[in-house]
Amino acid sequence: MPSSYTASLIGGIKKAEELDRKVEITYAITAHTDGTVTAISTDTDTKNGRTYTSYIRKMSLKVVEAFPTALGTAPDPADVTVKQNLLDLLGGYGVNLISATATKSTSPRIDGQPATYPINGALTIGIANQTTNAATFTIRLTFVS
Repeated sequence: MPSSYTASLIGGIKKAEELDRKVEITYAITAHTDGTVTAISTDTDTKNGRTYTSYIRKMSLKVVEAFPTALGTAPDPADVTVKQNLLDLLGGYGVNLISATATKSTSPRIDGQPATYPINGALTIGIANQTTNAATFTIRLTFVS
């Protein structure tokens, strides 16, 4: 069975193209039978006929959270990347962000220091070093304007 996920977006358009100041994208993920997870793009999922990328364009990534699914199959400690144009916005601070027992979070970094990256295109969320068959966990990205 390939890896799978369900996606949800909170925030976005209020009325007549007025944008919310905060958008949360949540991915509830189930790993493949070999534990791997296929990369996820914000251009893949839609809400109201618009890609998630269109909701977060011109915003900034504020925080990335990872947590295991209650009563699910616990994941291995695993790494998260959030890439825009091949640049990892987490600057390597997504190492071991996924835990079998705890909620963990990090923010975007440049040279180890907190940073702000304006979103100008699709983001790709990658998961590495997860090997547990059908592990379940959640990744939540919060964006602000």
